[in-house]
Amino acid sequence: MLDLSRFSMSDMIRASSVLRRLGAGAESMEEVADRIVHYLHDELVDPSTGAPACALVRCYATRAYGDVAALAAAQTDVVATDVRCLVLLATAADEEGAGVDDVGFASGVIPLPDAAAVERIPMLAEVLRQFGLRIGNVIARDPAALEELEYETSNVFYVAEAAGSPYVQHELVARLGVRSVLGFGDGLTSGNVFAVLLFSKIRIPPETADLFKTLALSAKMAMLPVADGRTFTDVARR
Repeated sequence: MLDLSRFSMSDMIRASSVLRRLGAGAESMEEVADRIVHYLHDELVDPSTGAPACALVRCYATRAYGDVAALAAAQTDVVATDVRCLVLLATAADEEGAGVDDVGFASGVIPLPDAAAVERIPMLAEVLRQFGLRIGNVIARDPAALEELEYETSNVFYVAEAAGSPYVQHELVARLGVRSVLGFGDGLTSGNVFAVLLFSKIRIPPETADLFKTLALSAKMAMLPVADGRTFTDVARR
């Protein structure tokens, strides 16, 4: 178990080693994401109780609409196949957080045809900014975007105090007792981005956020083998 309130360098090394191996034998991004969120939810604990420190852990990625059209068709109007979409890949939650598909910053598939669509999801826009990414490059189909993702990102999103933050929905704070939010992610191939978000019931110190920069690279290594393959394991949802 890893103490999220006093996450150490040795904890970071241990978690990174595990995350790098979670892509082995996976058939889809969804499968890798599910392994990542459940590992983090189960291993990161509140030292005062020994229970999971996070009420909710989620993994998102951007994908072209054509890659997720079967799932998106039931939720939104059909858009061009190459338009970037925000896709919820996996969720791990406490019993209290199991029914929060309607909160967070998105669920399912949301098309992002332009920067205005991103700005309408405040947490998403702030995640990208704190990662060090330009929103226009994330939604564009431009090879320069991938270069930016590889070399200019900080890879971490951090909200020390969730209560009152314009980027964290009040319902998450009130219903799940979320104290801090920590996210990490990176660029994948084809200019896509993935992000893992931890909604913690205990306060996460800034030094912990710094250590999670390395976890972003380890999670990316797990994701890369499936980044150009299936989004979902169930072929009908691809």
